Amino acid sequence: MVVDDSITVRKVTTRLLERNGMEVVTAKDGVDAIAKLQDITPDIMLLDIEMPRMDGFEVATLVRHDERLSQLPIIMITSRTGEKHRERSAVDRGQRVSWQAVSGSAVAGGHCRAGSNG
Repeated sequence: MVVDDSITVRKVTTRLLERNGMEVVTAKDGVDAIAKLQDITPDIMLLDIEMPRMDGFEVATLVRHDERLSQLPIIMITSRTGEKHRERSAVDRGQRVSWQAVSGSAVAGGHCRAGSNG
């Protein structure tokens, strides 16, 4: 599941994942994601942090408190690289969080790979 308020990010990410054989469900914001999660259980969630109506931190909190979804892997995505977002993510989740800065051009070109800098 790809959750992002940017239609461009949703489309580019969906194309990249589909080219690699994955089925993709998208949501335009946190409220839309929570509604769709009532009917599906994705294998993984790519979740934007900053969205209107319900941000990524709120979505992740609701997912973690839902018994059915509590083990769903969540990758927080954002254009922000500030320490504030890293600290909030780690504190809110109570887990170690790894961050990888990714530019839009890297995602669009399919050159995105998992990594860790922390």
